[in-house]
Parts: sequence; structure tokens; C-alpha cells
Amino acid sequence: MNNLESKLSIVVISIGTVSAVFSGILAFLALRIRPTYLSRYQHILVAIGLTGFIYSVCEICTVPYWYVSDGDFVLFAVGPIQNGRIAQNMLLAFAISFMQSLFLICYSFIFQYAQVCRSELMRKSPNLIFLTPIINIIIIADWLVAVTYCFTPTDEKMKRATTFVFENMKIILKGRAFLGFSLDIQKSDCLFFIFILNMLILFVILFFCIVYSAKRIISKVSSDLSNRNHFSSIYRLLLVQCISPTLFIIFPCTFNMITGVLGIDLGEIIPFILASLLPMYPAINAILIVWQIKDYRNFLFCCSQKKRSNSVMMDRRKSVMISV
Repeated sequence: MNNLESKLSIVVISIGTVSAVFSGILAFLALRIRPTYLSRYQHILVAIGLTGFIYSVCEICTVPYWYVSDGDFVLFAVGPIQNGRIAQNMLLAFAISFMQSLFLICYSFIFQYAQVCRSELMRKSPNLIFLTPIINIIIIADWLVAVTYCFTPTDEKMKRATTFVFENMKIILKGRAFLGFSLDIQKSDCLFFIFILNMLILFVILFFCIVYSAKRIISKVSSDLSNRNHFSSIYRLLLVQCISPTLFIIFPCTFNMITGVLGIDLGEIIPFILASLLPMYPAINAILIVWQIKDYRNFLFCCSQKKRSNSVMMDRRKSVMISV
């Protein structure tokens, strides 16, 4: 393990551990604390917490790092688990949790749009909620097929990636789990470009649904004065959920995909910075959500106060025993 791998592993594992803890706390709070204004939204918060936890575990175990150069893109493991089928499956799980995070953001906006702007339809057809897991499975399956076809390692990809990664980074790639593509190798493969276009279209659809739902929710909040405070609190929560994934997942991954397709060489520093941003997403996301929900804040504050008072009582008991 060279100096670059050691530094990145320390950074990612440290941040990833914090993210896993905060994601677990968010899932626990969503299951334990059930304020009435979030009763219908609870399952989304639980899903966000669990997705963030799985994402963080994959980050900690594999420490994904990538290199982009002249139309070649490779995402490989530099963490504690680098080799074998387990590492390869964890990279796939990392890619799936990435798309699941985007889906949850989109679903959060659509769900709130249905509650705010299409409440009558939801009351008449409550079974529509069961379409969500079906759509989720379809999107994840589509994403997994695209990732598997476009980025699965082959002997030709491995040979090419091993050469340019060692020449530019002095890292031996052979035997490691990795995902990647090469325009020189796959430029004649029509299905490759179809799947890449499919992934981009999926991004556009999710983004359009978020923007449309947000626009309609704003219109409803502005016109309905009686429920403005309730709708505004939910809408602020939705906006908060967009900040972390956009900054720490969407931007780094999209930037690397585009530069890879365009054949731009990013060097070492930029990928290192972007790879360090990825594990921050679950922690920042969970912190912002907990900070926005008053009941969650109060519960954590009460727990910390109770723990502090218990420690004070223990110290007093010890002092009394010593004095006696």
C-alpha cells in the first residue's frame, strides 16, 4: 500500500465510521420517535438511514477510489477489503446505494407532492403507495444491469487499467475489485452507449420529478395559509435532503463520468478530493435531517442531559464513599 492509498484509507474510514454511526442514529430516531406531522413520512426517513448505513459500510470496507484518463474510467478498492468476490460485490452495493439515495430524494418529493397537492386521490386510492417498491425495484434493476454491462471487469479492461493506473499512480491494480470502462475498448459496442444514455436519462427523469414536485408544493404552500407552517416544515426537510447528496454524491460521480467520457485527465489530486467527499454524504445528511426535526433534537438533548446527570450522581456517590 503506497502513501496515497494509506492517506485515502485513513480519511475515508474515519469519515465513513462517523457516517455509519449518524445513519444508524437517524434510523433509530425514525423508528423510536413518531411525531404526528411525520407519521406518513417515517418510512422514508428509516429508508434514508438504512441506505446511508449500507453506503457507509461499503465505503469503510472497500474505500473506493477512481482514476480518469483519456477516455478510461476505473473505480477500484484501496481499503481493507480489496480482493475477491466480496470486494467486487461491495463495489456493486456501493453503486446501488448511490442510485437508491437519488431515488429516495425523488420519492420524498413525489410522496409529499401527492400528500399536499393530490390528497383526494391518495384518500380514494390508498393502494397507490404500494407502487413505490415496484418502481424502486425496476429502477434499481435497470441501474444494476447498466452498471454490470458497462463497468464489469474484463481481461482486456484489466490489462489496460493496470497499465495506466500503475504508470500514473504507482498502484498495482491486478487482483483488486474494480469497475470501469474504456472508450477505446468499448467504442464499437452500441449497447454500451445505449446503457450510458439510459443512465443519463434516468438522472434527467429523477431530476425533472424533483423540480416539478417542488414547484407544485411551493404553489400549494403559498396559496394554503391555514397549513402553511406544516407544509413549510416538510418542504424545508425535503430541501435539506437534497443538499448532502447533491454536493457529496451527484457532483463527484457525475463529474467523473463526464470527464471520463470526454477523455479528460484529472491527475491524482482532484480524484483524491472527490473520493474524500463521498463518505461525508450520510453523516451530513443525517445531521441536517435531525437538526430540522425538533422532536429528534429534543430526544437527543434529553438523552445527553440524562447521561450527564447520571455521571454527576456517580461522581457524588464516589466522593461521599471516599469521605466516609
